Amino acid sequence: MNTQRRKDIQPAIPKTTEQLRAIFGLGKKLNCAKEDLEEMAGKRLSALTFDEANAMIVRLGGDAFPTPAGPAPRRTQNYHKQKQGIKTLVTAAQLTHLEDLWFKLPGRTAAGLAAISRRVNRGADRPRTTEECNRVIEAVKSMNARVASVKEAA
Repeated sequence: MNTQRRKDIQPAIPKTTEQLRAIFGLGKKLNCAKEDLEEMAGKRLSALTFDEANAMIVRLGGDAFPTPAGPAPRRTQNYHKQKQGIKTLVTAAQLTHLEDLWFKLPGRTAAGLAAISRRVNRGADRPRTTEECNRVIEAVKSMNARVASVKEAA
């Protein structure tokens, strides 16, 4: 089977606005009109890919742009949200985790979970944000640990 490099398999990355600005800026220094630049590229500038635009910039005497890295990892995105003070809404997976922890021990009811949530979150029956849900989860973990230590002591 013919194996190709991963770069050959991936779709072409479109050029950036900054690259077009660099092409036009470098072309202006050389007194090149848009038509001259398109003739040099062999096609319309709007149809260039990222790599073709970089090659054009280098040909005009500029420095190539680094390949875009893509979106930041989720952990980094969450960190930036936290720094900006943006509250993240609680997810279904977090609520499921909370309920699993709560109903791990027999005799617990949904009303009991609502009561602990009200006590921990100052009035809300259910957590609305990730921060509130984490507070309730930690409280339930502490309760479960206390029950487990009492059973071990007995």
